[in-house]
Amino acid sequence: MKKRTSSFSVALAAVACLLWVAPARADTLTTVDVLRRLVSAYGVSGSEAPVRREVQSMLPSWAHPKTDAMGNLVLDVGHGSPSLLFIAHMDEIGYYVTGITPDGYLRVEPAGGFWPGTFEGRLVLIHTDKGDVPGVVATKSIHLTAGEAPPVTNSSIFVDVGASSRADVDSLGIKILDTITIRKDLTKLAGDRYAARSMDDRFGCTTLVQAVRALDPAKLTGTVTFVWSVQEELGTRGAAAVAKSYRPDFVFPVDMFVTSDTPLETSQEAYAPIGHGTVMRALDNSNISPVDWNRRILAWAKAKGIALQIGATGGGNDGENFWSESTLVIPFGIPIRYSHSMEVIDMRDLDSMIQIVNGLIGDGGWRTVKE
Repeated sequence: MKKRTSSFSVALAAVACLLWVAPARADTLTTVDVLRRLVSAYGVSGSEAPVRREVQSMLPSWAHPKTDAMGNLVLDVGHGSPSLLFIAHMDEIGYYVTGITPDGYLRVEPAGGFWPGTFEGRLVLIHTDKGDVPGVVATKSIHLTAGEAPPVTNSSIFVDVGASSRADVDSLGIKILDTITIRKDLTKLAGDRYAARSMDDRFGCTTLVQAVRALDPAKLTGTVTFVWSVQEELGTRGAAAVAKSYRPDFVFPVDMFVTSDTPLETSQEAYAPIGHGTVMRALDNSNISPVDWNRRILAWAKAKGIALQIGATGGGNDGENFWSESTLVIPFGIPIRYSHSMEVIDMRDLDSMIQIVNGLIGDGGWRTVKE
């Protein structure tokens, strides 16, 4: 006998329909939509596949990128000169599982450079073949510690997944070399500012996605290559592989500009206030950008009314692999606070970055500006 649907069930279904929000269609994605999807994907260096899938899912139907042996996602559009290459990395910092103690704790090694203390006491996810397993990074109890707590080092990190033995850990599907990240989401702050782990370099990946979505291949002059690279945090390994096959006229890395725009650093170096536009990374630990071209692009952006700053900072970028007698490397970024921790950006800076990239592709005027 068929049961009647209760009025309560009908009401519950109606409420569920009201609360359900359909995912944004690919052709209506906003920049925040793209950034949110990419931030929500996890991709420690060497395990970037989830990020790569998200990038591919948001590209227009005409775009057919290829994945190379390293895992880089590469899209070539157009042909002939000039040739431009834009590159942003998909990977993020985190840990690898390198050992399991007899009582079920995980031992780890870092992927990339960051303060281990940023993970202390945090909820984390261990990414396994069976799915994500939650855990907590152990921290000393203040009630059992005399005086100042000792500094946190990578060797002092233990991850507690609730297990009591190695067998318990095995039953959860956790294996050596599984990756570990802090749980994350894109969080809106006041005004145009957002916070999340892995803004570096998901904002760069967002920039390239939006540039492809805005591009009309039929109107393109020359060749444009878009690269979403892997293993940048381990020494720009993915970009090094791409550079063996590509020698474009211009390479534009899109990565973060580590800014001293906080009360914690001195503004005597790396100062580029957030909310004031994209930054040309004229000088960092891996690159000296050509001064004459910096000035040309600054003049062009000013004439176009696009917010653009120039500065020197620390760190490196994928562009270091492309230096040659025929290739100019001109890195860009947006100012980011609290790098490799819970990073903060201003969406106005990301908007200006997208304008810059779209302009570099579609407006050849920047190449004709004289120093």
